[in-house]
Amino acid sequence: MLASLVVRKGKKTKNESILSLHFLEDTLGWVAVILMAIVLRFTDWYILDPLLSLVISIFILSKAIPRFWSTLKIFLDAVPEGVDIKQVKSDLEQLDHVTSINQLNLWTMDGLEKNAIVHVCLKEIEQMELCKESIRSKLKDCGFQNITIEIDADLASHQTHKRNMEELEAVQNHGHEHHH
Repeated sequence: MLASLVVRKGKKTKNESILSLHFLEDTLGWVAVILMAIVLRFTDWYILDPLLSLVISIFILSKAIPRFWSTLKIFLDAVPEGVDIKQVKSDLEQLDHVTSINQLNLWTMDGLEKNAIVHVCLKEIEQMELCKESIRSKLKDCGFQNITIEIDADLASHQTHKRNMEELEAVQNHGHEHHH
């Protein structure tokens, strides 16, 4: 009963979620041991022991696989669950004084706290503070807590400070050629 309450408890980190699942597994295992001791004391239904173990294993696995997938997406820097990046970008582009969204990175480190980096071009640089507040407000409405906003004069200036993958690969491969 206590394990069930812990598993159903509100929002929690991925670690708490996995720990509560482990707690549930331990509790169910002990209940199964006690139950089997009582049943086997009065009967010879030995088949119940492996069947009960199998039922508990399938139940725990059914809970663990979705949590594993959710955690894997965090490790792969996926957009947080429940966030439509195309819609967020579209909403930001509709804000007053925004010319374009040059870069939008959305991620989470723990499944709860959402982070955003936005590179934006403005129609009027004088409106920078107002525009930053509009962007911050829109992203907070979408559940983002940590927001970094970079103002680009235009797409060309954005390209000058954006990471150039070709250059990185060329530097990385320099001196790593093998001669046979």
